[in-house]
Amino acid sequence: MKSLAVPFNMNAEPLTGRVFNIQRFSLHDGPGIRSVVFLKGCQMSCIWCANPEGLRQDNDVLWRASSCQHCGACVDACQKGIHQWSNKNHVIDPSMSCDGCRLCEEACPSQALKIVGRQMSVDEVHQEVVKDVAYYQLWHCCKVSDEAAFCLIQRPYISKTLLTRRISPRGSP
Repeated sequence: MKSLAVPFNMNAEPLTGRVFNIQRFSLHDGPGIRSVVFLKGCQMSCIWCANPEGLRQDNDVLWRASSCQHCGACVDACQKGIHQWSNKNHVIDPSMSCDGCRLCEEACPSQALKIVGRQMSVDEVHQEVVKDVAYYQLWHCCKVSDEAAFCLIQRPYISKTLLTRRISPRGSP
C-alpha cells in the first residue's frame, strides 16, 4: 500500500509572508476583540480602502517631509539608491523597489522614514499574536482574525498560518 503522506523536509526554508501590521485590540469589522494580521499585496484596490499601504506586494517607503532634517543620512545608508538628493530635497525613486533592509529607517535621526512591510514566518506571526491570548481569555472573547481574506497573492502563507496554528478567519482558535 502506497503512503499518501507528504515528506517533511527539515532543511526547507520556513514559509514567510509580507506583513505590514499586527493590530492588537481591534474592535472594528465585527463583534468581539481580536488581533488582526495585515498582509501586503491586495489586488482589490477598493476606493474606500482604509489601508492603502497594504495594496502593493513590495515594501513601501513612507517619508514624512515635515519631520525630515535633510541631513542625508538615509541617502548614505540606502544601498539600493532609492533615496536621492535633487535640488537639496529628499527624493524617493519610485522606479526602485525597497528590499526592506531598514538601514535608511535606522539612520534617520528624526524618524521621518518608515518601511512598510516585513517578511515574517508563520512562527513569528504566531509568537506576536499569542502575546494577546491571556488578555482575550480573561475576557472570554478570544478572537484572532486574518484580514487577508482577499489577499490571494499570499494564499500559501495564509493557508499555512491558519492551518498550522488552528486560527480561523474571523473565528476563535
